[in-house]
Amino acid sequence: MTRFLDVISPLVSGLGLAALVVLAFSLLLRNSSQKRPNGLVLGLLFGFGAMAAMVYPAIYSPGILIDTRAVMLVLAAPFGGPLAAFVSMAMAALTRLYVGGSGLYAGLLGIAVSGGVGLAYRYGLNNRLDLRGLVNLGLLTPVYLLAFALLPRDVAAAALVSTGPHVVVLNFAGVVLLGSALAYELNHHDRLIALQAAAERDPLTKLANRRALEAFSHTSALHLGSGGEGYAAVMFDLDHFKTVNDTFGHDAGDIVLSEVATAIRSNVRHSDFVVRYGGEEILVVLPGASAEGAYGLAETVRRKIAALAIAYHEQSIKITVSAGVACSSERCGDLDAVIKKADEALYRAKSAGRNRSEIFYHTRAA
Repeated sequence: MTRFLDVISPLVSGLGLAALVVLAFSLLLRNSSQKRPNGLVLGLLFGFGAMAAMVYPAIYSPGILIDTRAVMLVLAAPFGGPLAAFVSMAMAALTRLYVGGSGLYAGLLGIAVSGGVGLAYRYGLNNRLDLRGLVNLGLLTPVYLLAFALLPRDVAAAALVSTGPHVVVLNFAGVVLLGSALAYELNHHDRLIALQAAAERDPLTKLANRRALEAFSHTSALHLGSGGEGYAAVMFDLDHFKTVNDTFGHDAGDIVLSEVATAIRSNVRHSDFVVRYGGEEILVVLPGASAEGAYGLAETVRRKIAALAIAYHEQSIKITVSAGVACSSERCGDLDAVIKKADEALYRAKSAGRNRSEIFYHTRAA
């Protein structure tokens, strides 16, 4: 009984310390706007979990340590990717090198095999992170015990007989329970990201909406007074859009608006921000652009949209857009003020006959 407790108690303690990884993982997700935290950060996290499991090992004999490091090493790749796997393996290997002892080489091989199991699972077995998948991963975890082959045969046999069953059961439980907790946190985070993306996306045009624009204006370096590089804004508006709706119906109007949004999005840079500003108005914010550069974009988009023939029930719908261009300045870097200027320039384009682009305070013919 005493020998049983000597083995079980350290292993359970190691799993308890490794459970702190779940808490840290949850905190990382809650403070990350990305779908997944950085692989290096996750590697450090899983690596510390493996090291924590090695702090209180069951010592079978001097230099031969029995612990649950394999749990964290096996989970690193499925939840953090290859970088996380290699970082965690490196941290565990350095710790094992520091400890040394007669079981050093077996320990290092066990670390490599454990990490390899996680990588094989991620890239060879569909990386399922539901309960069934984690059960399968838990069943694969004891493969690392093959590293005992590097120990003298009698020592390896005795160690496997006396500690092997306990290690297999606790490693299996650790992979399934801790993996399930990590998967829950990951799924919860993914749902929040999806809900946030849906809340900031216009369902018809798939462009950002006004809510996303507000967040963009607060997070981007658009204000010259705060060291921003300056930017331009282009406000597009569909000409005679009400006529399209009245003539062809609102379904046709939705198709036309969606096609126009696609045409605009396909002609801007990756760094530009495109938003359905309201109704048939689409705003493009161009960081680092001059008024002339933004005007050139507006004219390119305007001409391409004018050349479109949008099919609807065997009919061809033609549409044009007008555009207003404004640029930030030393005296005016506020996005709302620049949008207002672009809107005024758009009004001038509409008043001058539509299907044209105007720069704020400067008339430019189409």
